[in-house]
Amino acid sequence: SIMDHSSIIFIGGLFQDRTSFKSFLYYYAQLLICLLFNKEIVFYGSGLGPLERNLSKKLFNDAIKTVSLITLRDQSSANVTN
Repeated sequence: SIMDHSSIIFIGGLFQDRTSFKSFLYYYAQLLICLLFNKEIVFYGSGLGPLERNLSKKLFNDAIKTVSLITLRDQSSANVTN
């Protein structure tokens, strides 16, 4: 069925914890839900970071491994994925 092959596309700035750790957890939870339903995850034109907390960095690095495609909007976002 078509639902078995759907993707979830995250557009724009997502993962950062400077303004709020709750914001980071909100988007992280969305990724976990996507994984629970076995959805392909795509970041399109995303801005990433800054990630200031060690926990945020660890969770993000684990989550990024599940993303099928990533396009970023700037060099500082690319630095977060390294």
